[in-house]
Amino acid sequence: MRYKINFYLDKSKAKSETNVLLNFGYNGKRIRILTAIKINPKDWDKKRQTLKTQLNDYTRTNKYLNDLKKLANDLFIDCINQKFVPEHDEFKQMLLNAIKKSYSKPENSTFYDYFKQFVEYQKKETKERTILKYNTFIRHIKRFENKTKYKVSFDTINDEFYYQFKDYFFDTLGQLNSTVERYLQNLKTFMKWSFDKGLHTNLEYCKFKFNFQIESTIIYLTKDEREKQFNFDLTDNKRLDAVRDIFILGCYTGLRFSDLELLKTANIINDSITFTSYKSLKGQMIPLNPFSKFIIDKYINETGFLPIISNQKLNEYLKELGKLVGINTPTQKIQFLRKKRIETLSPKYEFMTTHTARRTFGILYLQDGGRIELLQRLFAHSKIQTTMKYLGITGTDLKNDMKKVFANAGKNTKLHSIEMIEVAKNLLKNNIQLSIISYSTGLSIAEIESISK
Repeated sequence: MRYKINFYLDKSKAKSETNVLLNFGYNGKRIRILTAIKINPKDWDKKRQTLKTQLNDYTRTNKYLNDLKKLANDLFIDCINQKFVPEHDEFKQMLLNAIKKSYSKPENSTFYDYFKQFVEYQKKETKERTILKYNTFIRHIKRFENKTKYKVSFDTINDEFYYQFKDYFFDTLGQLNSTVERYLQNLKTFMKWSFDKGLHTNLEYCKFKFNFQIESTIIYLTKDEREKQFNFDLTDNKRLDAVRDIFILGCYTGLRFSDLELLKTANIINDSITFTSYKSLKGQMIPLNPFSKFIIDKYINETGFLPIISNQKLNEYLKELGKLVGINTPTQKIQFLRKKRIETLSPKYEFMTTHTARRTFGILYLQDGGRIELLQRLFAHSKIQTTMKYLGITGTDLKNDMKKVFANAGKNTKLHSIEMIEVAKNLLKNNIQLSIISYSTGLSIAEIESISK
């Protein structure tokens, strides 16, 4: 028996979102089933009957539609194999029951029950610190529900939830944009996981956009401050002496605290630190310099390796150390709560954390003439844009720096052209905008495009 399954939009000429319907036709009639998907007609690929591939989360939406199509097809084939052709109303009810069964949850399970399952699953895949963040997030969601009386379930994660979610974290708790964005990412990660498990069909969360500015103040030590810290006499304070050495080792290697605390004597091979990154799980090799070697030799000879304490305590002691050493340059930190700009002016030591060491290494490395593509490797970043963002480097910074570097280069010479072509090739590899490359090298956009072919 011939039959046809396809999808179409309820209102194909709508200017806003409309329902996607499943159409099943046989014996000259058709049935229509409302799916869980709503989209804007401009985002619909009519020919393929899918969401357009350039959109966020198109894979999940299209997978859901494909699964529905397969479910309807398998159900009808089963009927045919049993030599049974149901009436259209009868088959529609059979299909609705099958969809409900496939995507329903056990009656007594809740959003929070499944979040516990999610956390247990994540324990096998992610780090302990990430698990702690998930547990903090879900505690906040429970408090949100108690405070607002908004019932949280898979079905209620919608626009109204998102509005109340933002109001609660911004207005009730006074959380900064960076924190609220992190909680939103936690929610999306869980909703994606539970969708893939067939626990719900709600894709409303895919539309949640965080359009607020994230604070980007980069705190680092200058060369003078780094050396002042390195040379400060702490003979009579063993606690702060150890804190200083851990921090300084980070300043001269760029290692994260999570990697520093795991270093062993066996990681020191041929005047290099060789290890597997705790965060990225990538193998890394960091060459030692006289300063980092001094610190390592001190502890290999004395105790076997660094006297690590908790990250929280270390951050507390770093502020005490910075104050003692005199890292007190007035420093402005800019943060945002919604669109409100919050400026804090304090001595620099009040902003010092273990992460300050890694940023200090990166910025001073570049200031001393180090190449950003090598810094990318030292940081184990998969994309150079990540390194640039981490250190607060913008397209304008590149533009100004390149202009300065090549200000005195010979113009209109064969050698100059060859050199600029090589520079352009390297910048193209790192996905720098054509306009910036053109400004920096003096090559035209057309010349740069011909190089990229």
